[in-house]
Amino acid sequence: GTTGECSKNVIGKDIEETVFMIDSNGCVDQETWTKRSMPKICPQDPNDISGPEGYDSLRWVSVSNEMDYTVRFENDPIFATANAANVLITVPIDDDIDPFSFRLENLGFGDKIIEVPDNSAFFQQRIDYSADLGFMLDVTAGLDLPNSRFFWLLETIDPLTGQSPTDPTAGFLPVNDTLTGSGEGYVNFTCKPKSNSQTGAVVSHQASIIFDVNDPLLTNTWSNSIDAFAPITFSVELP
Repeated sequence: GTTGECSKNVIGKDIEETVFMIDSNGCVDQETWTKRSMPKICPQDPNDISGPEGYDSLRWVSVSNEMDYTVRFENDPIFATANAANVLITVPIDDDIDPFSFRLENLGFGDKIIEVPDNSAFFQQRIDYSADLGFMLDVTAGLDLPNSRFFWLLETIDPLTGQSPTDPTAGFLPVNDTLTGSGEGYVNFTCKPKSNSQTGAVVSHQASIIFDVNDPLLTNTWSNSIDAFAPITFSVELP
């Protein structure tokens, strides 16, 4: 049920295995050996991206519209066996999107809301949750123009060392409790089409989510069609 290799090992236990052998003469022998079970633990998430509903089945939006998106992620209780310490979310920028129109909105996890200042294209902050959750969280987000993507990086920090936690089970995003949503998170952002986008151009965005050092997990793709025509006003002369 998981994608890629899990990255964290915990101390295993010894398991004895015995095989019995009987030949055609009825002679019996046995061999016993010991192996060590080394379970691997890792987070895992189903995830999605949603954007403007637009108009009609092609989700038409005006070329001048601000487009709002939400990327959601969850440390799935069916598959996950560990908290996620670090989460990296990236969204490649569609060719018909003006990268400099990108603006960050609020993000959060569990019952925590992280408020981003208005009109921000970059955000970096260390948030102290040590009193109630036992850790600090480094949040870095913004426009990565050289790699043509938007990004969010959330990193768990041990308040005693100021570094990443050494405990493989530690992390800001626990295995989700579906009743409380403690293992769920989200990021919000907006952007606009390029002013020279043509009618019929399709803007598509898909997010990639990486928990710790596991393989990237891709969301669905959200698409909208661009309407570049200006509104038309008709005048009618009455007799």
